[in-house]
Amino acid sequence: MEFKSILYQTGYEEKPVIEEPNYFKNLNLDQLIKAITLDKDDYDLKSFFFTLKTNGKHPFSSSGCH
Repeated sequence: MEFKSILYQTGYEEKPVIEEPNYFKNLNLDQLIKAITLDKDDYDLKSFFFTLKTNGKHPFSSSGCH
């Protein structure tokens, strides 16, 4: 049986980010993600928090923010 993601469209081009982004420590997001994923290491959930969902557009572009 083929795995189908409910988070990403079929053919999603961006790969999930495995390493914590640099800004996570500055915003204390590292502590939040650590608390959320505590005792859930078997599920490898951290990469879902590290990957920015963009829908193919730059998330901080002026056309995408109003």
